[in-house]
Amino acid sequence: MNIEEIQKKINEFWYEARILDLSCNHFADEMTMLYAKGKVGEGNIQYRFMGCYKIEMNFCITHPKEKPFEDYNYDELEKWSSYYWFQSVEVKEITAYLPREQVFGNKLWGNRFYEFSLDIFPSTVKIWCKRFQLNVISDNGQVKTELDSRLGSETICES
Repeated sequence: MNIEEIQKKINEFWYEARILDLSCNHFADEMTMLYAKGKVGEGNIQYRFMGCYKIEMNFCITHPKEKPFEDYNYDELEKWSSYYWFQSVEVKEITAYLPREQVFGNKLWGNRFYEFSLDIFPSTVKIWCKRFQLNVISDNGQVKTELDSRLGSETICES
C-alpha cells in the first residue's frame, strides 16, 4: 500500500479527539495510541506502530505540569478543552542512512521506514516504524482492523 492510500485511510477515521492512551511496549518496539471515536458508545480508534526504530516525544516546555497526569480525573481534564487532544497526523515514507563514520568501505547502508508525525497538544510525537495498523475497537472490545500496512525489512546498500 502506498503512502497516499495510507494517509487517505487515516483521514477517513481521523478527527480531533481526546487521547485516551499512549504507550510503548516491548522495549519501544511497539507504540500504541488510543483515542475516542466520538460520542460514548461509538468505540475508539487504535493506532499500532510496530517495528519501531525511532520514537521522539516532545512536551511543550512552557505548558504547566502541576501534578502527574495519572492523578487527574476526567472532570479535571475536561477543564482544558485542548489538553491531550489529537490535532493532526501525517505519514511519509523515508529512507534513512547510517552516518558516514559507521559505514564500511565506500557504500551507503540504510533502510526504509514509515515516518508518522502526530500533534497531540501539548506534545508532538515522531515515529519511524516498519508496520502500521489502524483498528476500530467497539465498546464491547471487538477489534476490527481497517488497515495493516508494512514495509519490507531489506537493507539498502548504495555505492
